[in-house]
Amino acid sequence: MADYDKAIELDSKRADSYVGRGIAYEKIGDIERAISDYNAAIDVDATYSDGYLHRALACHRQRHLDQAISDYTKAIELDRTDEFAHVSRGLAYLEKFELDQAIGDLTSAIQPESKMRAMAYEMRGLALV
Repeated sequence: MADYDKAIELDSKRADSYVGRGIAYEKIGDIERAISDYNAAIDVDATYSDGYLHRALACHRQRHLDQAISDYTKAIELDRTDEFAHVSRGLAYLEKFELDQAIGDLTSAIQPESKMRAMAYEMRGLALV
């Protein structure tokens, strides 16, 4: 954590440093501090998709699905090629039983070159049942 603190002290305008420290906070179970750092990353650079993606993941873990979906959506708007964000948002929709939205996201993640293809098929299968 000290290295992230130092990086932020030296350059408080690096969104990736806040995201890195947020991930470190999540690993030790401090979700509130993690989300605070993801918020800081977004404040520093509102176009940095990883800030939204990691805040979405943290909110998703806390079952704040509407906030997670909102952040996944922003991450996707900023990086349409982020298949992980599509699959994750599809899963959040699936958990809310919003099946049409889940199927749409999961279908968009099923591309020949996608590393998330198998998982997208699996999750879409759940939504179609």
